[in-house]
Amino acid sequence: MSFLEALANLIFPVGDECVLCGMPLRRDRGSGPLIEGMCGECIGSMRGGWTPSCAGGVPHTIPHVSRVIAVGPFEGRLREAILRFKFGGERVLARPLGALMALAVRFEGPYDVIAPVPLHPRRQLERGFNQSHLLAAAVGARICVPVDGGKLRRVQETAAQSELGKCERTKNVEGAFATIHKGAFARKRVLLVDDVLTTGSTVSECSRVLIADGAWSVDVLVAAVAHPGGGDA
Repeated sequence: MSFLEALANLIFPVGDECVLCGMPLRRDRGSGPLIEGMCGECIGSMRGGWTPSCAGGVPHTIPHVSRVIAVGPFEGRLREAILRFKFGGERVLARPLGALMALAVRFEGPYDVIAPVPLHPRRQLERGFNQSHLLAAAVGARICVPVDGGKLRRVQETAAQSELGKCERTKNVEGAFATIHKGAFARKRVLLVDDVLTTGSTVSECSRVLIADGAWSVDVLVAAVAHPGGGDA
């Protein structure tokens, strides 16, 4: 076990039952991918049917983004897990979701740094955590890439994207992000992490800022892809 995995054990401890469905966990390593805290049935239902090539509802091109990688579509148990994590405050779900995201991105890269999509400080204070930062930490522990959650910031408080249409989402996030100083991401291959991708407006604006700051490339990793108009993401 690496130091980062040992640290993850302290940050995201898991029990003997699946954090999603409550079924007892099997401890043998021969029953599929090892995802801490989640049973094989839940893992299998989340990983099926989505590949970067079919894009699962992702727009064919997202400006400033090299590629999008996701665990699966925003439906079923994956949707349940994300909603319970993001809005239900079940932070323990960050670790299995992050582990699934790490599996999805394991053949991509290499990356120099992981950057979570930032929340405005007031929004983060209200929620108590930044879900993207927790996912990024779990992914970073798995793929051994450093996470920098402070150099990309949200400098404007905006309306929740889930409440807006596609065109409104794009306008909503214009100018909402900035780096803390010029060149913070210069000459770096960045993996930008978020929970759900719908229209791509948020990650596109973040990526624009990162590229303008000197990043060589920006890949986007999300837990799920939602269809525009699906709501609650």
